[in-house]
Amino acid sequence: MLPIVHQDGDLVGLLQYIVLTYFVPTSYCTVVFYDHELTNGSSPCDRHCQLLDAVDTALLEGFRQYHAVMWISAGLESAEQDIRDAVEFGCQSYIVVSQQLMQFFDLKLVIKESTLQRIRDRNFLILDVTESLFDADSWITKEAFKCTYISLNHLLILNLAVYPNLWLWSSLENGSHEFYTQDYSNSYVNELELVTTWNSSSAHSALADILFHDKLYDLQGRTIPMGVAEYAPYCMTTNVGAGNGNADAFNSTASKELYVEGLEGSQIVEFCQNHGPSDWGDIFENGSGYGEIYSTYMKETEFATCCLYYNWYLHLLDGSQYVAKSTITVLVPGSKVLPTSLTLIYPFENTLWKAIAFMLVLMTAVHHMITALDPNSPQPPFDKSIFDIISIYLDQGVFPNSHSSAYRFLVSFILLSGVVLSNSYTSGFASVLTIPRYGKSIETIHDFVQTPYRWGAPAIAWVLSLFGADSFKISDPFQHDIQTVVRKFDMTPDEEQLYRRSLSGTYGLGVELLNGGNFAFGSFIREDNVRTFEILKQELYYTYTIGYAQRGWPLMEYYNKFNLESIQHGFLIYWEGRTARKWLNNRIQQALTEISAGHNEGEELAPLTVQYIVGPLWVLAFGLSAAFGMFVCEIGWKKLAGLWRKVTLKRANRRLFDFVS
Repeated sequence: MLPIVHQDGDLVGLLQYIVLTYFVPTSYCTVVFYDHELTNGSSPCDRHCQLLDAVDTALLEGFRQYHAVMWISAGLESAEQDIRDAVEFGCQSYIVVSQQLMQFFDLKLVIKESTLQRIRDRNFLILDVTESLFDADSWITKEAFKCTYISLNHLLILNLAVYPNLWLWSSLENGSHEFYTQDYSNSYVNELELVTTWNSSSAHSALADILFHDKLYDLQGRTIPMGVAEYAPYCMTTNVGAGNGNADAFNSTASKELYVEGLEGSQIVEFCQNHGPSDWGDIFENGSGYGEIYSTYMKETEFATCCLYYNWYLHLLDGSQYVAKSTITVLVPGSKVLPTSLTLIYPFENTLWKAIAFMLVLMTAVHHMITALDPNSPQPPFDKSIFDIISIYLDQGVFPNSHSSAYRFLVSFILLSGVVLSNSYTSGFASVLTIPRYGKSIETIHDFVQTPYRWGAPAIAWVLSLFGADSFKISDPFQHDIQTVVRKFDMTPDEEQLYRRSLSGTYGLGVELLNGGNFAFGSFIREDNVRTFEILKQELYYTYTIGYAQRGWPLMEYYNKFNLESIQHGFLIYWEGRTARKWLNNRIQQALTEISAGHNEGEELAPLTVQYIVGPLWVLAFGLSAAFGMFVCEIGWKKLAGLWRKVTLKRANRRLFDFVS
């Protein structure tokens, strides 16, 4: 309960104008942070008490029914939880009427790092700054947030990079009110700016477009530390000398000596130009880390980009909206040319050959049964039935047998099927002799899992998103295939070693399909090995790239808007294609595009040579060898049989002679 004081109508009206004009249209609710001692009615009411009473009256009269207000006392133990609740509820505007400013900002900055709500703070109005309450040795302000202090009447005020609309209200003895703010466009200025002075004789409209103006629309050359990683065509950097580039190097005093380009590199450069302003890395669970991601987490840079994906540390940083789609797939060994020694069997599939063999056996059995049961025909041996069926089915030779209608029906249907089969075989054989026959292609993840092949890439990031495949709610076979693909992966930073492995024709390589249809590939894919591969028609996975910023980065909404516009107008695809043509081999790019479309140059058509008929020649050679062997065996058998008859006859004659004697 506030002590009863004489209210200043001009002060109340000014506060109402500020809240109605700047707070209500841009935020869901307003937080009033005040000292608990000011509500003690037994204490005399000082200037802070009068300001708090004016704030209470201004918010009470006509605003609370459509604009939520949270009152948080600095003197209670629940202050930290109350501020956390305010952030989670979506409050974006703050009015501070307290001498404990350091406590407020310490709590606010720490809470900002751990809340689920990522909405940006809009406005800060600090009333009646009369003394320094900041601790210059605070670990939070000095080490973690790398903030500087700015001076106002010998007072140290924290210049927070995440709060561009930080406004201070100082009341003078003559009844005038001065409004100060920091120069957000210059990171090195340590003085507050006096924006305007207002008194009761001035109209409220005189403050229009002066207070709480948008400092982010034009940063006027403010330095924005950025972290990027070189990965074509997402982002590439080139040192082109001072004054010839479009960005400053982080650890150099020269101006504009880096030229940044790429799908996301050009986007962030254009974003900074519109607003006037080497390793991806990681963050570990113990708080340590490395690379561009860690530099943003440690507040060394404000924003990090270049093919960064959603990851577990998103709760430590602020992620942007999706930028580009990235699809990960595998270049698998291409199908091999089948050996020409088996040309004879290529016209038909294995299943058809099995069916033909089964039908030959069945027709032989039926033929033998018909002829064996015919009393008017001689009883043939079974081997004669075999050769008769082969003669009818393959050579179209007919042995007349007018005594049996069943025989004539059998021969008619055998001839009919034989004609169709022989014509089909002839056509297929002609195509086999014209176009080389290849083995089965590897088209799906399951096909790849069934092979003994392994695959590799230079970084673990290629399969990092698949490590949790055992927790996916997907069918068991596919889950098993994904886990097998991860086990088959080899992380090989040496790209020359990856290239040598690929030459064996039994090793796959990782490749990335980009947002605009181009491919991103490393130096291990070259012109002499790219045509030996095929691309899986089934992708391993896809994800969307994002940018990471410090928690509460005020430019995130502007970046998201710019990102959406650059996607809608096709700039991302244009930047991707331009960078791919500059930094990636165009012939390899064209080859990958053709392979992904199912077209590969392979072997050129050539005139028929002996190698195309090696199969028939081998069959002929085998037949001649078998016939010659059988001929030799028959001669030997005849000789042995004749010799055996002579020996047998000689023994019989001797026994007969002995019997007669």
